[in-house]
Amino acid sequence: MEDRVILIDLRMQGRHGVDADERARPQEFAVTIECPTDAARAAASDAIDDALDYRRLRAIANDVIGGPSRNLLETLADEIARRILAEIAPEWIRVRVTKAAPPGFGGPAAVEVRRSREGAVPITVELHVPDFAPVRSFYGRLGFSVVRDEPGPDGYLVLRHEQNAIAFWPGSEAVRSHPFFSRHPAGTPRGHGVEIVITTSELDALYERATDLESVVEPLRMRPWGARDFRIADPFGYYVRITEGRQERRPLLISPSRP
Repeated sequence: MEDRVILIDLRMQGRHGVDADERARPQEFAVTIECPTDAARAAASDAIDDALDYRRLRAIANDVIGGPSRNLLETLADEIARRILAEIAPEWIRVRVTKAAPPGFGGPAAVEVRRSREGAVPITVELHVPDFAPVRSFYGRLGFSVVRDEPGPDGYLVLRHEQNAIAFWPGSEAVRSHPFFSRHPAGTPRGHGVEIVITTSELDALYERATDLESVVEPLRMRPWGARDFRIADPFGYYVRITEGRQERRPLLISPSRP
């Protein structure tokens, strides 16, 4: 039988639920996490470096439960599972999230999900910024959660919201030695001519947060191709389109340069 780590009914506080009342006050949640581990290797060495450190699993779950309000237990369980897959990379993960006392329900309610490594969210864009703090704060207030955070000149920051993952590299002076970026003058605007697309099931909520951040450069509206979206500029001037659901793919058109 496969060796496993099992964390049972970790007690946490969060503000989640369909009703505004549930979001207005902390409620008790319990999280159970199960995933494979190489117990024989850890037992032989008795070293934490050879074990799956369950404190990291708990930290991820606590960050999600204590983070931005969600409507559904399904969303919480899925986010915990996908963050663990992205950060710790087990072959599979099982997560159960239980709400101890849903209003008017008469008992606890739980949702359990199982995800495999193939379902992990890929990092589709890497942005070079001179300082992680502004983007960590900005995207955090927008609703993104931290998946990976390594400080220092060779650090790496990964932020995630639903199926979107954005990585940040500390491209300050180091960018001057990059084989491609070093060809451009030091004052070249970051992200000029590039549009980053984020899809979400919480478009209205993200628009409200972006408005509070005073980052909206194009307001929320319906587009001719049948999807609503809005556009923002992040702290370093990257242009981000935030849109709802799945969109019909349109062909990429590249215009030839003219003399």
